[in-house]
Amino acid sequence: MRVHTLVVVLIALASSAPIFAQTGPAAPSEIAVRVTEARKANALMMQQYSWTSRTEILDQGQVKDIRIDLVNYAPGGQLQRSLMNDQSASLPRGFLRRRIAEHERQRMEQYLAGLRDLLEEYTLPTAGKVQAFVSQAKASGPDATGAFELTGQSVVLPGDTFSLWVNPMSRHA
Repeated sequence: MRVHTLVVVLIALASSAPIFAQTGPAAPSEIAVRVTEARKANALMMQQYSWTSRTEILDQGQVKDIRIDLVNYAPGGQLQRSLMNDQSASLPRGFLRRRIAEHERQRMEQYLAGLRDLLEEYTLPTAGKVQAFVSQAKASGPDATGAFELTGQSVVLPGDTFSLWVNPMSRHA
């Protein structure tokens, strides 16, 4: 599978809430520091939770595989995923067919891990990345719902577009 154009809109960047919290314009470095501090506090609270993650693999509009993981934080603070469903029983019979199907499953696992890592980059995980985004992003709004939009180009990959909508009243992205 090739990704020709990647346009990612991240709506749940929960740590970006403080961007519009003050009355006057803030320097990008100040915004980056506030976002980073909010993320650290959020990360500490998130370590007490676990949740399920559902991933559907579609091929030409048909569901080929469904993966359900239990996700929680390990003692070291890293996310850990535990597979909850095992569809290996649905692998074809016969040595060669089974081996081909298992190879395809492994390729898909690698693809999903790479995609997950790429999407993680769009959360702007460091203060430097937040600062770089905020300093080059174009702001617009408020729109009909009252949200402000920040849009940046080439944020993670050359030629990409990253948009973030923030509701200034609730401070939620």
